[in-house]
This record gives sequence, C-alpha cells and structure tokens, in this order.
Amino acid sequence: MTPADHPGSNHNRLVYVVGNLDDGGIERQLNHILSHVDIDRYKPLVVSFTHKEDSPWMPVWRELGVDVIPIPAGLNSWGKVRMLRRLLTTARPEIVHSMAFYTNFPTWLAARSIPALVTGSIRSDWNAMIRANGRLLSGLCVRYPGTILANSADTAARLQQIHGPFAPKQVEFVPNAVDVDRSRPAPAWPQDDAFTIIGIGRLNPEKDWDLAFRSLSHFAKQYKNPWRFLLCGRGVEEARLRTLAQDLAIQDNVEFLGFQDDIPAVLARSHVFLLTSHYEGTPNALLEAMIAARPSVCARVGDIARLVEDGKSGSLIGTRNPAHYASVLLQLARNMDDARAMGQNAYRRILQEPSPSELVENQFRVWRAMGFRG
Repeated sequence: MTPADHPGSNHNRLVYVVGNLDDGGIERQLNHILSHVDIDRYKPLVVSFTHKEDSPWMPVWRELGVDVIPIPAGLNSWGKVRMLRRLLTTARPEIVHSMAFYTNFPTWLAARSIPALVTGSIRSDWNAMIRANGRLLSGLCVRYPGTILANSADTAARLQQIHGPFAPKQVEFVPNAVDVDRSRPAPAWPQDDAFTIIGIGRLNPEKDWDLAFRSLSHFAKQYKNPWRFLLCGRGVEEARLRTLAQDLAIQDNVEFLGFQDDIPAVLARSHVFLLTSHYEGTPNALLEAMIAARPSVCARVGDIARLVEDGKSGSLIGTRNPAHYASVLLQLARNMDDARAMGQNAYRRILQEPSPSELVENQFRVWRAMGFRG
C-alpha cells in the first residue's frame, strides 16, 4: 500500500512510526504488540520512515490485517515529514507512537496539526544516540514529543537527569516483552559434541563483532575440541567480517546464517550466547537466549546487568579485552554442567519479564494516563 492508496475512512486509532523496518529489536517488539493488540478495535497502522523492500515483517503484519505504508524513497527529511502529516490527517489517529528514536521529532512535527496523543521512544544508550544523531537532533528527539517510552531502566534514569531546554517532560520505563509459555519447563540442553556459541544481531559496527571474532580466535588457541560459532543476522559488515574470520583462521568454525525467522530453533543448537556490543538498551537477542535457557557472556552495557546476574545466569564483561571473553568461554566449554545450571537460572529470571500482552497493557497505561479513553 502506498500513501496515496490509504483509505480516508479507515480511521486508524493507533499509528506506529518505525525507521528502517529491518529485522532488529524494534521490529520484533512491534510484532509482539501487533500480535496481541485488538486489531478490529484499534486498526493499527504502521508507517515506515526509511523503507526496505525486503523487510521480512511486511507480509507477517499484513497477514494480521495491519496496513503497512512506506514513505517513498528519495524524499528529504522535510518531505518525509510532510508526507507523514498527510498520512496522519487521512488516518485520523488518536495515538501516534514513534518506535525509533530518530523518528521522534519528525513524528511530533507531522502530528502537530491533528488532535492526537504523541509519544516517542528510546531503545538504546543515550550517549550512543548523541554520537549517532548529533546533539541537536538528539536533544529535539528526547524533548519532542513530551513523553518518551524507554525500554531500558538505565536509559530512563539518565534521561530524567537531563536539564535545560532539551529535558523531556516525562520518561516512562516500558520494558521489552518476552514471548514464552510460562507453563512449560525450560528448553532442553543440546547434545551436540561441538561446543556451540551463538551471536544474534545486525552485522553493524555498534555490535562490535570484531571483538567477538577476536575473542573466538583467542578461545580457539586454547580449546582443542570441536566448536562452532553461529552468527544470525545481516548487515553492512558481513563481507568484512567474513574476511576477518579468514584472517583470524576461524572461518571453518564460523557459520554466517543470515536472517533467521525461527531464532528458538537456532538457539536450540547452541550452548552459550555471546554479545559484545558497544551499547544496548534491552537487547532482544539476550531475552531470546534466556528464554532458551542458555547462559550468556555479555558486555556490561545498557540494561544487561538488570537481566543477567554475573556468575549465576551468565557473565558480565566490563572490558573490551578479547582474552577476557575467551577465558570465560573456555571456562564454560570445560564445565558444561555449570553452563547448563546458569542457563536454568537465566530461564527462571526471564519469566519475571512482561509478556507481549503485558507490554501492550503497559503502553496503554501510559496513554490512558495522558487522557486516552479507548
């Protein structure tokens, strides 16, 4: 569907504005929301600010009965704001929610001409957003719209400490959802003889896969039994990472799996989850690893320390030293019983996080406090 095709009589009560419509955490959480919100009652509409034709989510959401409208490529920033304004005027929503940080201010600008409640998001580290978007745009995106939903308690606390013209009016901590059947026991431990490590995420610079690969290189020099690294995701770094794997002589142990629509099935093949990001909010990949009852070896960034108890359900690494990561991986590889016990602890911990239906309710709680009566 194009903007020109959108029917004016539809009255989408709820509009979600996203950025790239890629295969990352924002899209996975939005999928939880769209799968559990009352479609007939709220008629949600998704607007993609920077559209990707090969997005795996468009057919999924359209199957749910959700319209997905891409803003045409080739428009500059102001052109996108004007197009979004026309869409919102047609849809006549009661709530407009920006899911991506950098779309907060443009969404607020576009919605000023309609009587809708407008909220924004921040889903990563505040300082990282400044580096990625610049101080001016970051300040505008945290100030407008006035209410920001943060999926990280750490980031929410940091935003509440901002003073001056860019201070947000209201910050609400709305944690990510985990989709898990709480009545079932933890998933089984793999029986594969090869020690299997898994990484999940975009193959982009912020994930610091270089550190992961260099850690695996250190690990390989000390661990002489069979092992493999499963890398799920796609991104601009893939070609360079393939070359790096060859340079480090670990190419035979690294499997580039690309986008995976069944992450639990891939996690079932793994023993340990590895995350080496420069920054995170509340990483969906970690949540999925904990649902799979896998211990994690993670950089101590964002809200990871809220979820992972160091030494009990995983290991938190406070340095960027690959030898440190390697030593922890080596300890887990040589003590599988300990690794399995840590995975069980991770599973018990993740059951305390909100379900998709609770995520929907948490969002509506914020909107009702702002005056929404739906």
